Amino acid sequence: MFSLLLRLIAGFAAGSVSCFFLPVRLPFHFPEFIMGLALFPGRSFLGMFFFTVSFLLHASLLKEAVMNAWKLLKKEGNIVHSIVSFCVILNFSLLAQIGIWQTAGLACFSAVYGLTSYFLHRQQLKRAH
Repeated sequence: MFSLLLRLIAGFAAGSVSCFFLPVRLPFHFPEFIMGLALFPGRSFLGMFFFTVSFLLHASLLKEAVMNAWKLLKKEGNIVHSIVSFCVILNFSLLAQIGIWQTAGLACFSAVYGLTSYFLHRQQLKRAH
């Protein structure tokens, strides 16, 4: 339970820092975006680093939320643990208030990676039996 809360807080903090370091200006022009990355390499590196940390933390939280939902359907899970793991959706909605486009990218990467790792985990369990 403590690790879930720690991952939620750390994921939100890293996501908000990445939204700050990787700003998206509208209307979006790709050459301006690349020029900003090239002119400010320290800021770009920090933004990408925190984005990666945030997406890995959110992916593990999404994987855990799906696993807890599956356990609840089989009436084996803990309801409090499941509620805390589903707070990842609240995390995404709070991050969307800071930067909608950065959060959309973060949510897409996290969902793909988290659900892929969940399905790989299930396949490994099936092979073990």
